[in-house]
Amino acid sequence: MHSKSHYLFVYENAFQQGPFPPDRVQRMLRDGALTEAAFVWREGLTEWQPINSVLPRLASIRQKEYLKFLGEAIPRPQL
Repeated sequence: MHSKSHYLFVYENAFQQGPFPPDRVQRMLRDGALTEAAFVWREGLTEWQPINSVLPRLASIRQKEYLKFLGEAIPRPQL
């Protein structure tokens, strides 16, 4: 459970929505409901920030999801 101060407002395509917990924003980005052009703001920030600067793990999460989709690597038999 996140503190309300960590909840994020999202701004994209002249539309503001939120607040959302960070994990929901990550899912929205991963699922295509948001793009990397979005901006976010939360309590403590002085101005809107690019989504990837506030949630830097998003790129690695997307890559991990893609690799998971491809499946596990098959180990080579040892000779």
